[in-house]
Amino acid sequence: MSSSPIYNGSLRFSRFFWGFFILMAFLFQSPSLVFALGIFVAAAASLKYNVAYHYHFLSLRNRFQLTDKPSIKNTEELSRTWVIEASLLLVPSLLFVLKKYLDFAWSLVLLDSLLLLLTALIGFD
Repeated sequence: MSSSPIYNGSLRFSRFFWGFFILMAFLFQSPSLVFALGIFVAAAASLKYNVAYHYHFLSLRNRFQLTDKPSIKNTEELSRTWVIEASLLLVPSLLFVLKKYLDFAWSLVLLDSLLLLLTALIGFD
């Protein structure tokens, strides 16, 4: 079990960022955007490749002078969560390519977006 310091504000921003763009992919009904976001969210499973987390951590925290303290979190648990979120995007991408169960695929995309936005707003840690 590996633990590392995680900034809650940056993590919440990351969840909101990805959830918002996934919701936009759903509203625009763009399968290619769903696939691209699935790749980015899969990369976010490793915190050092989470683009939104580092954007908030490196630029927005300094611009708005946020002084929250990091909390120690289990990185394996966070990685597992991001992998589940990525699978909820990559499975529909496969269904889009196969042109089967399209309504089910879009419902998975919407579910993924709503789960990320819920965790961003409520702040599940």
